[in-house]
Amino acid sequence: MELPHSALPLPLEGMRILVVEDDPVIAIDMEEILVRAGAEVIGPVSYLPKAFEVATHQVLSAAMLDVRLGDQSVEPAAQLLAARGIPIVFYTGQPLPFPLQRDWPRSTTLYKPATTDAIINALTRLTTTATPTE
Repeated sequence: MELPHSALPLPLEGMRILVVEDDPVIAIDMEEILVRAGAEVIGPVSYLPKAFEVATHQVLSAAMLDVRLGDQSVEPAAQLLAARGIPIVFYTGQPLPFPLQRDWPRSTTLYKPATTDAIINALTRLTTTATPTE
């Protein structure tokens, strides 16, 4: 006998996840996936100054970052998040540039388009031992 959907555990319940994505369709899809998994989505944020502001001031459990926002790298926001101990999933349509691989060896990279399970599993793995930081 299957449990009703509402009785299923939500793998990201209680987590606050920053989504930084400049493609509106992908951002909406990402938000829907994370909310259905129980997360509170912070954003989506589509430009670097706002991403930096949110990364500075919000309590976060993890972040999903598109590597490129228009012609800018998300690297400054990633540096701040890493300094705060916030786990990062890079979500990109292109190979991860070497400096990002070197600077964030504990991050996870997902290539667009990723499945719902891949997104949720990546965040669950990264946040299992992490705690939200202020």
